[in-house]
Amino acid sequence: MGTNFQPGSEIACLGVSGFTFNTVGRIKCRIFPSVSTITYPTIIVTGYDRIAAGTVVRIQFANLQTLPSEVTDFCKLGVSLTYFNYGGAKGYIYEPVSFVVGPPSAPTTPKTITFTVTEQSTNFVGEFTNYTLAGTFESGFASVTTNDWVVVEFPSYIFEGRFNLNHRALCSLATANRCSIFGLAAQIYIQPSATITATAFSMTIQRLLNAAFEISYLNQIVKLYTLVSNKVNAVGTATFLKFTQASKNISSIITSIDSVYGGDSGINYYFEFQLNSYLPEDGKVSVFFPDVYFSLFTVNSRCFLRADSQTLAGPQAYCQIIDRYQLVIVPNGVILSQTQPYYFTVTNITNPNFDVSRIKFSIESYYF
Repeated sequence: MGTNFQPGSEIACLGVSGFTFNTVGRIKCRIFPSVSTITYPTIIVTGYDRIAAGTVVRIQFANLQTLPSEVTDFCKLGVSLTYFNYGGAKGYIYEPVSFVVGPPSAPTTPKTITFTVTEQSTNFVGEFTNYTLAGTFESGFASVTTNDWVVVEFPSYIFEGRFNLNHRALCSLATANRCSIFGLAAQIYIQPSATITATAFSMTIQRLLNAAFEISYLNQIVKLYTLVSNKVNAVGTATFLKFTQASKNISSIITSIDSVYGGDSGINYYFEFQLNSYLPEDGKVSVFFPDVYFSLFTVNSRCFLRADSQTLAGPQAYCQIIDRYQLVIVPNGVILSQTQPYYFTVTNITNPNFDVSRIKFSIESYYF
């Protein structure tokens, strides 16, 4: 297992249940392949918050090499704690417990899936795209039950693999439209809400986040297959034309300040910005002061949205100073307008006591 990975490589995994992510947002899984005949390949899972005793935890991994046909082996699962204050020493909270893996059955020749892919998108970098897959299974394919999987595999650069937003993608075949997104493997696992027996099918995948870079007009290949009793039963590929173009940058200005004289303190700065492109509801707008200013913490600055902008963004949105020279505008669950300006104020600034006409502030939007 893991022979095609470098030690410490992050692999595709998903916390199915039992995890909370108030701190990081998703689990991270790193693999350390075996280095001798007496050592085990190891996967270390991190990034989750504290897990209460008795919690049932489920993790799924994708793109791991399976055992050879008819081979049985053992896997160990344990929980360790790293003591960073003591040079990274580790100690087990739960000693590793062995359980049997395998044996996998011999592979069979899969049936053919014939299908097409259509895309509904603005084709901008970092915006959501919807896909529809429709086609037929070859006669004689095995029914896909609610315990089996339909898997869609995209090229690795089509959608963003590390962002938490993709975990909210919706798949029409699944119960409550929930599907498992393995971003690093560019794979989507769909467990049907009802057994699939008909040869004809049509399904949608909604809210996949476009990659964060431009893509030229190219035919892309999508792979579709079924996993019945953990074995590939039917498989097919289809092509579609994909491109993405750069989003527009945020526009921003300082509309006014209370004083233009160097050394004056207790000054309010008034800002205006407009997104001009899509920002997901979990996104943020960040403003950076030049480091020629006093720390925003030192001068006890605070920031707030102007009343009309607060009304436009909603009562849940807020502005917060998070670093010496950085503040963030947090939509906090809503989508900000792309076409209307927002205004905010930063208080209690001390003006630098020299010419700052060539000094620039910076602003950016981002998401996780």
